[in-house]
Amino acid sequence: MSVVITSSVIVLCVVLHSDAQTTVVGLTDTVYVSPGEPASFNCTVTLDTSGGIQSIQWGRSRDDGGIWDNIAVCYNYGSCTFTKNYGNVYSYESSGQNNDFFKLTVDSATLDEDAHYDCWPATASSPAAPHARLYVLYQVTSVTINESEDPKTVEAGTPVIITCTATSGNPPADLLWTIGDNDITRFSDNTTTETGDDTRLYDTQSRLLYSFNASDDQQYLKCQSFQHERFTPRSAQILMNVEHAL
Repeated sequence: MSVVITSSVIVLCVVLHSDAQTTVVGLTDTVYVSPGEPASFNCTVTLDTSGGIQSIQWGRSRDDGGIWDNIAVCYNYGSCTFTKNYGNVYSYESSGQNNDFFKLTVDSATLDEDAHYDCWPATASSPAAPHARLYVLYQVTSVTINESEDPKTVEAGTPVIITCTATSGNPPADLLWTIGDNDITRFSDNTTTETGDDTRLYDTQSRLLYSFNASDDQQYLKCQSFQHERFTPRSAQILMNVEHAL
């Protein structure tokens, strides 16, 4: 899994204008910051000889990009008008020959700013798909193998289902299963759910369907959570007692 570590992230979104049409080309980067760190997004307006785009719209989407919440409108004479109370959360800078370069900054990131971001001509429709993605990092609070037995006794060759849960993390955890030194994650699936009403924290549950064999006897079954390089993986384990059928 490829990840990016940064405390101040710059994502480029370029707005192009021509006599034929106006299009938005944005990067699909996924970026990560810890709570309280800043994150910045750059939008460059390329003007044509007719004067080009007079204003751009900044927006964020808390879902998959289907619904965009407008943050600000920025004008090529160098000012931005924020909607709602976003002026208390975001700041901007403009530069360039025609004030055609805008930088929107999340001054101190919280889970509320965890979203997709994009810019587009203010006279155009919002993007049909999300572009930049900002994650505000929270490590899972716990990883638990949901079994009352430890050691757990199973019969060799008989499929069993064992579940593991990682609680309250962002981004959602990927869960890795091992028995001894063997990776058996391919015998599992992951299900992710939000912990509450749009909290941006996620529980991940993985269900392992596996037939243990003689070589697994007295080995530890481990479930590990992976989210981002900043976090040391958290894990849970139980000892397996594999019995042979008579």
